[in-house]
Amino acid sequence: MYTNDPRRREFNLTMSGRVDRFAEISPQRLVLAGYVGDTLQETVTIRPTRQHPFTITGVRLRDGQHLKFKMDRSSGQSAAEYRLHIENTKADAGRYVDQIFLETDSELHPEIRLAVSVFIRPAQSGGGS
Repeated sequence: MYTNDPRRREFNLTMSGRVDRFAEISPQRLVLAGYVGDTLQETVTIRPTRQHPFTITGVRLRDGQHLKFKMDRSSGQSAAEYRLHIENTKADAGRYVDQIFLETDSELHPEIRLAVSVFIRPAQSGGGS
């Protein structure tokens, strides 16, 4: 760090501490990739931790033009578990990114953000002679 103290303009600052996980999210990165005509979809599992229980109260997309979603909730033996099903609706080749916002009732994390990357390649030609 830098200061305006003429005797000690620069010093090192070290911090340490324990970081508690707020939720278990799997997969953490959403990448949908395939060819035109393929069904590109993924299911994300969200599990609140015991230390930080929360309820997902809403789901929204930043753009939402080429994605659709469905949220399911199940109660396991210990706590609630959410499954977010994401599916691409874009029919032509190209790539795009979007972001999913999971709204929660938690004061600690009122919103969980998930990035989505989609890569759609042109349809494979049925080559061969």
